Amino acid sequence: MQPGIGFSVMNEKGDPQNPDVVVVLGGLAMPKFGCVPEEVLDMIQEISGEQKPKIIGVCFMNIFERAGWEKKIPFNTLIDTTLETVAK
Repeated sequence: MQPGIGFSVMNEKGDPQNPDVVVVLGGLAMPKFGCVPEEVLDMIQEISGEQKPKIIGVCFMNIFERAGWEKKIPFNTLIDTTLETVAK
């Protein structure tokens, strides 16, 4: 755990300040996590300062649309995937 950043899979510390790109993962929009888009926007503003990074959303099964996040977060790009079960 890296305070102010989140979890890291590497031993190197990251610096989230002044990013060119911010990737927002769709799991945050799932009701069971209790995160609201305003908190995500606040975090983006906090780490971005005067810079306006590109915001990329990556989700499955239209979660940003179903949760209303696409109307509240100004995504520059939204990558949405649909999963289907395959019978064997």
